[in-house]
Formats: sequence, structure tokens, C-alpha cells
Amino acid sequence: MPTRAGRWTEISALFDELVEASTTQRARRLAEIARDDPELAAQVQQLLDADAAPGGLLDTGAALLPARIAADGAAGQEPADSLAGVWRLLHKLGEGGMGVVWLAERTDGAYEQRVAVKLLKRGMDSHAILQRFLQERRILARLAHAHIVRLIDGGMSSDGRPYYVMDCVDGEPITTYAARRHLDVAARVALLATVAEAVAYAHTQLVVHRDLKPSNVLVDGAGAPRVLDFGIAKLLEESGEQSLTGTGTRVLSPAYAAPEQILGEAIGTPTDVYALGLMLCELLVGELPRRRSTAPAQLAHDAAHETSARASTLAGQLPNAGVAALYGADFDARRLARALSGDLDIVIATALQRDPQRRYPTAAAFADDLRRWLDRRPITARAESAAYRVGRFVRRHRLGVAAAALIAVSLLGGLGVALWQADQARQQAQLARQQAARAERVKAFLVDIFRQNDPAIAKGAELSAAQILRRGRSELDAALANDPATRGELLVTIAEIQGNLGAPNDGITTAEQGVALLTAQVPADDARLAQARAVRGQLYGYLDRHAEAERDLRSALAILAAQAHPDPEQVERDTSILADVASVTQSPAAAVELQRSVVEGAAKRLGEASPVLADYRISLAIFLEEAGDYAQAEEQYRRALPVLTTRQGSVSPRACEAQRNYAGLLDRLGRSAEAEPRFTQALACFATLYGTDTLPYARTLFSRAILLLTQRRYAEAEADLRKVLATPGDSAHSSGHTHRYLGRVLDEQGNYRAAADEYAQAEQLYRAADLPHDIQRWRARADYGYALYRLGDTEHARVAVAAALAGLDAEKGGTDVPEYMRPLRAQGEIARAAGDLRTALAAHRRWHALAKKLYGADSRDAYQAAWQLGLDLVASGDAASLAEAAALFESALALARKDAAPELAQMQRSQRDLQALTAAADAHATGR
Repeated sequence: MPTRAGRWTEISALFDELVEASTTQRARRLAEIARDDPELAAQVQQLLDADAAPGGLLDTGAALLPARIAADGAAGQEPADSLAGVWRLLHKLGEGGMGVVWLAERTDGAYEQRVAVKLLKRGMDSHAILQRFLQERRILARLAHAHIVRLIDGGMSSDGRPYYVMDCVDGEPITTYAARRHLDVAARVALLATVAEAVAYAHTQLVVHRDLKPSNVLVDGAGAPRVLDFGIAKLLEESGEQSLTGTGTRVLSPAYAAPEQILGEAIGTPTDVYALGLMLCELLVGELPRRRSTAPAQLAHDAAHETSARASTLAGQLPNAGVAALYGADFDARRLARALSGDLDIVIATALQRDPQRRYPTAAAFADDLRRWLDRRPITARAESAAYRVGRFVRRHRLGVAAAALIAVSLLGGLGVALWQADQARQQAQLARQQAARAERVKAFLVDIFRQNDPAIAKGAELSAAQILRRGRSELDAALANDPATRGELLVTIAEIQGNLGAPNDGITTAEQGVALLTAQVPADDARLAQARAVRGQLYGYLDRHAEAERDLRSALAILAAQAHPDPEQVERDTSILADVASVTQSPAAAVELQRSVVEGAAKRLGEASPVLADYRISLAIFLEEAGDYAQAEEQYRRALPVLTTRQGSVSPRACEAQRNYAGLLDRLGRSAEAEPRFTQALACFATLYGTDTLPYARTLFSRAILLLTQRRYAEAEADLRKVLATPGDSAHSSGHTHRYLGRVLDEQGNYRAAADEYAQAEQLYRAADLPHDIQRWRARADYGYALYRLGDTEHARVAVAAALAGLDAEKGGTDVPEYMRPLRAQGEIARAAGDLRTALAAHRRWHALAKKLYGADSRDAYQAAWQLGLDLVASGDAASLAEAAALFESALALARKDAAPELAQMQRSQRDLQALTAAADAHATGR
């Protein structure tokens, strides 16, 4: 008979095997185990039931614990053999309400190691122990970060209690560490920023700590903080939304709990942000910004109405002896208050907002503002007024600004006299000379850039356009040091070219510098500033940073609208870029409306032969396609492409994009024979312009992979998609597309488990991108559900697909868009398998009608929908349904033969089965 600890090892291994299995697989495996060991199967089932239970210790609360636990001290908590698995317990390190932490050492001789072992106390309800143990072990196992205490081992002690083995941190609480070493303000902020980044990592793993406080953050002798005790942490909901179910009787630390924890409201990542704000305040001033009662009723009242004092206010009220204890004898209360006032006050106040929606949304955003404060850069929690930005600049460059101020005062005095004495003619002559000098400087700079490929300079190495730009960019500051406005204009131009060369990240860095220079040098309504913001907005758009892109573009258009005679070309260009952004932030219909106004204006101004108008038509075609108006989209392509290739040549950025996008439309319309040569042409075009390891080339590979998928050339499609994933620099949202279509390719090859993993990864990336009105995550959810169905997990598949359709309905309102088709197919098949023929018929009828409307009655989707609908009707069994099924099968088979569909044999069997069923029914009727 195995020991109790050995038995637990066996139970634990089986639990790990079955916890992620489907319901069908789990039942089959448990039945196999029960044949040999019914008791073992029952214990594993109990563990699985505990894991699946909706409530548990964290949600039902401490009230379920036997009263004797509270009175149970350290005595009697150590196992009789002083062992926890291979770990010998040496002495107690600490004790909490539910467990005792021991210093332990390894005993099996494999190697020497000292660890901390957390052993749960005796007397707890066994079901609660199991659920708590499973949750905490699963949480800790998924966290691997340098500043989070590491889970090493786990198991059951000889007396049947679960334990956890963790790194032993030889350190002290973060507040004690800072006070004992008299760390300055910046060192304390840097320390907490590191903690916040560790918490942010936990959030990316969908874990909220829920009990952050100084005693749970230990700092070792090297100054490295470690976050520990995820004992009451909770996983974010499986949907990934940043909200959690509330708890019943809650396990929390009242002094550090966020208001929503005390009041039983939704808990999410802002809950940890609140605790981080409290820790930062305590770290800086030695006390919390508010006091709470310990009486439950008063505690709830305090939490509902609480306000927090500013950290600088608390600092100013400290006795100097208290400040000296924190920072040393050289610090006093007034100096500390000055150090904390301003941005640090705002950072802490933002983290401590009563409403979670008004806090930093994530610990990463909180950490970023702390790093910004340390670098003396503007924080995001404060509105960036011009005066604020200048103030931060002055703090970073005190000596340089002081010297520049003295020079500026002298120059302004002399300039005032000169302007007073000068007449109009002299001013105009001076302006002319300035413009001539500016032109000469620009010419010299551009000549220097173009000379980079001179053999005498390049020394035999021919430089690419990107390399020439980088060299020119590095020399720009010196070449135009005395003309910051011109330098700003050229920086914006270089940034735009960098974006066109497929390097938008470099472009944004350059554009930021250009915008900053122009903001400081030209009037607020200057067209050059509008151009700079529009270019930066376009670059943000390339990286799917759409909120920032829309902000910049609307700002640019507002500047132009305020001018008496704005440049119509610039207005059209910026509106067109804004339309591209609006297709994501608002809707394709909104983008179509904006772009039509651009096309109409340019047609009147330039005429039909203009390549600029052709460019605008290509954008309109893209938005029309997104809106589902394929006929109008193709019309715009047909009008624009001849003009583009004639006037710009076949190898130009816009011609490459147009060929790629038109090929994609043709593929969507089922005209792959026309589409593939255009994809080949677009790939050659992008390879010539940028090379094969760039995003423009990769995105064309992605589009071609979709065509290869529809042609059932799965190996080629998979190769293209894996090349796309290997190309660096793509956004989370675009990477989500690639993973989703890779899942489709694997799905079609029958590798449903790998496909499900790709779909799950895609949904996670879509959620990380967090784009407004984004339906792609629902498509990924539906695909995931379809894969689960094919793996035999019908119930989870049904839930996933239903959630996907509900999400699509919320965004699209049930409109006729192609994104519904695959989820409808999946819903119908799953419902038929479950015997719900009413739902199956409704889903497949809708899919069939949608396919015929969007792609035509002879499209692949249409005949596949007809076949599935026919199967539903056969399952219904009545005469009218069988007659309708026969007609559907006949039309579907004709199209499937023409398409050489792999499902052809299955469809023929379905028709033969129907014919046999009909014949039997006729014979039965005749016999009667």
C-alpha cells in the first residue's frame, strides 16, 4: 500500500493529466483507472470537482474555516517526521491564517538547497484545502519572473497536508529595507517601479495578486525586491477581461485592500495598482494616506467614501525626527514635501482613485510613469500643456537652460532695438536673405546625403536607402544646428520616408523629434506643424496605435481648418489617412464616408488621369471591401490600377500595395486564378523595394497564404505563414491574424489540437491589441470552438461559438458580413451533433443565404452550406425535409465535382444515404 505522500504524488500526476482534457476524454480515462483502482479514480474525481467548483475558499470566505484554526498556534503544526517530501523542516520563518512557512533543506542528496516550505495548517475543511491548493499551485506555476518568488515543488506531507516549496528570500520588507539604508526618494521610486513591473508581468499571465503590502515584498541584500505570497491571488476570468467575480466573505488585508475588495465589487488589475500606490506612499512618507476602522460596518463606510491625503501634504506634517528615521539626518520635512510635490503626488493620487476606472489601467502603466518621473520626462497621468513640457525640459537640463536663458535675454534685447529701427524694406530683404541661406543649407545637407554612395565615401559598399537615411539622420543636428525649424521639417520628411521603407518604429522616433522642434519654433497654426503631426499620426497607424494616430490627424486637420486658405492637397491627404484610422476606431462605413469626400474633391481638382486620385481610389476600394461592398471596391481598383502603373511605374510602394489588395479581393470573390499572379507580382515588387525580411513583404505573404489555403495547398500556406511569424516588428493585432490563419491551415489538415493552440494564441493577441470595435477576437473564439468540437469536446465548443456569435452581434448587429459565416457553420454542426436540430437549421440556413449573397450561389461556401443544411434536413426526417435535402445535395454535388472538393466522397455518401432513406419511406408507404 503506498504511503499517504506517495498516494498524493499519484493523484497529483493524474490530476495534471486530466485537468485540461475534454469532458469525453476525462470520463474515458477515469473509467480506465476505476477498473484497476476505484478509490484512486474517486480521489482524482474529487480533485477535479474541487477545481471546477465555482466557489471556494476565496469566494466563500474564511467563515467556512473551523473556529479551532484561529486558535491553532505553531505547536503541533510540524509533521511527526519533520519532513515535507524530500525537504526537512528546520525552523519556522512565519505564520499566516492558513499556513506556516518553514526554512527547509533538501534531504535526498541530489544537491544542497535551502528553501521555504509553506505547509497548510491542520483542521481546515478538506474540500476548501483542495480547492485552495489547486488554485495557488496553478497560479505560482505560471509565474516565472526574476522579481517574483519561484515555485520549486509541491506535494503532500506524511500527515496528509499539502505543501508548497519556494525560493527562500533572505531579505526584509521593502519599507524596512528602505528605512534601514536611508534610501533617497529616487531610489525608493526605482525600487517600487521594479515591483510594479513584476506585478505587471503577473497581470500578463492573467493573475491579480490581491494582497500586495510591504510584508509581501522582500528585498534581498543585493537590493533586488521579490514579490511573494500569491496565496489569495485570483486568475482573471477565462475570457481575459480585466474584471473578476466578487467574493463572499473576503480574505484580504484591510489596510491595503482597494475599496472594491472591501465592498465586494469587481476586482481586476486596477486593484493591484491601488495597493502599489499605497506602498509607494508608505515607502516615501512612512505612513498610509488614510486610516480605516477595523470594525466591519465602519470599514465598508470608510471604503465607500474614502479620500486620500497627498503624499507631499503628509510629508510636510511629519516631525523632523520621523523624516530623519526614513532618510537620514540631512533630510527634513520641508525638503521631503518639495521632493514629492508635483508629478509624484499626481502619480500616487492617480493610483489611489476610488473609482478603478480612473486609476492607471495596469501596473505596467503605473511603472511606466514612475520610470518617466525618474528620467524627468512628462508623466502620462498629467495633461501635457506646453508649460508643463517646458518645465520638465528645464528640470532635465538646468545648466544648459540657464545659459541659454542668459543668451536669449541678450539676443531679445538687441533684437528689440533692431526691429524698432528697421523699416519694412530692410525686413523683407533680411527675410529673403534668410530664405536663401536656408535653401543653401538644405541643399548642402541633401547633397551630402546623396554622396553617401560615392565610392570614395562608401569604400566599395553600396548603401541601401535605409542606411543612407540613418547616416544622414545622424549628421542632421550638426548640419542645421543653427536652424531648428528647418531641422524639424527635414526630420519629419525623413520620418515619412522611414515609414515608407517599412521601419515605422524608427520613423516615430524621428517624427517625435521633428514635432518637438516645430512645436517650439513655429506658430501653433503653422501648416508645417500640421504636416508633422499628420506624418506622426500615419506612422502610429502603421503600428496599429490607432488612438494616438487619430489624435494627431485630427489635430493636423484642425490646424488646417483654422487657416484662411488651407492647402487642399494637404487636407485631402490627411483626411485620407484619418479615414484609414477611422476604419478601426469607428467603422468601415465611417471610413468610406471620409474617403469618398477625398475622392470627389480630388477628381474635381485634378482630373481622372491623376495618380493622386488613383491613390485615393485604392484607399476607397479597401474601405468598401471592409464594408462588404465588393462590386464597388472592384470598380475602384479597375479605375485606379491602370493610372498608377502608367504614371508611377509597376515598382512603387502604392502600386505594390494596390496589386496585393486587389489580389486579396479577387481571392475573397473566389477568383483565385486571377488573384495568384497579382500576389506574385506584388511580392516581387516589395522584394525589390524593401527586401524579403520586411513587414510589407511579410504581409503580402500572409495574403497569399490565405489564397493557398482556399486552394487547399496547405504545406505552401503553412510555410508562408511561418515566414510571416518569423519577420520581426509586426503588431500584436497583425500577429493575431497570422496565428489564426495558421490555425485554419492546421485545422484543414486534421491537426485540431495544434489548431486550437493557434486560435487561443490569436485571441490573446487580439485582446492585447485592445482595438475598439474589433471583431477579430470573436472570429478566433469561434475557430477555437470549432476545433474543440472536432476534438470531441462538444459542450465547451458550443459555449465558445455562442460567445463568439454574441460578440459579433454586439459589434455588427447581425448585419450581413462574411465574419459570420464560419461561426454559423460551427454553430450548426455542433447543434446537430447535440440533437438540437432547430438551432442547426437556423444557423445553416443563415450561413447558406449569406454565402449566396456575398459570394454567389456557385461559391465554395454556398455549396458547403447547402450540404450541411441538407444533413440537418435529413436528420429531421419528415418527407418535406427529405425532398428539400435531395435538391440541396444535387446542387451541392454538382459544384463540388467542379471544384474537386475533398468532401466530395462524403457528400456522395450523404446523397446515397438519403436516396436509400427515401426509397425505404416510399416502400413503407406503398406497403401500407
